[in-house]
Amino acid sequence: MAEFCKQCSIENFGVDHKEFAGLTTPKDWAEGYARTALCEGCGPIFVDPEGNCCGGCLLKHPRRTNEMVEVGRIGGNVDAKQRAESD
Repeated sequence: MAEFCKQCSIENFGVDHKEFAGLTTPKDWAEGYARTALCEGCGPIFVDPEGNCCGGCLLKHPRRTNEMVEVGRIGGNVDAKQRAESD
């Protein structure tokens, strides 16, 4: 099943289906961590607790926060700071 980040969901369907909402917990986000996800619209990305694409995006969605580039690792995910620097 295809899944989309918040921005791609709204762009493609006019509504956020919240498919990535909750992947990153508010606690993890507050501590500077983000989960990775594979969006069918913009590729491998980092997501915030609301399911927003926050980095690594092939479509270059505007980043929601500057803090995103300070995130680290969760469960073997690629370091987001390193990914954001390569964007």
